[in-house]
Amino acid sequence: MRLQRLRKKKELYVKSLLWFPCVLTVYSKSYLDKLLKLQKRVLRFIYFSDHNQHAIPLFSDAGILPLQFSYYDLAANLMFDIRRRSAPRNIRDLFEDISNIHS
Repeated sequence: MRLQRLRKKKELYVKSLLWFPCVLTVYSKSYLDKLLKLQKRVLRFIYFSDHNQHAIPLFSDAGILPLQFSYYDLAANLMFDIRRRSAPRNIRDLFEDISNIHS
């Protein structure tokens, strides 16, 4: 009985991992856009810049990523950790090396 509950929890966890990015990108795109604009305004305020100055150099000077690139950074870091076998075991077990599949 306990094994079935653990399997069910793992299945729900995997589904939530796969479902959450889709909801985040589709459902809340307007909220992400508003947050990105706020992020740009704050950087312009901190650097005493003009309101129509490009934000990319400001992001570069501050050493931070724009909000939309943070997702790609997190995904790349996760895949690197999985490849290096330093990711949590429950996430690492969801992936398989290509060399193991095609051998």
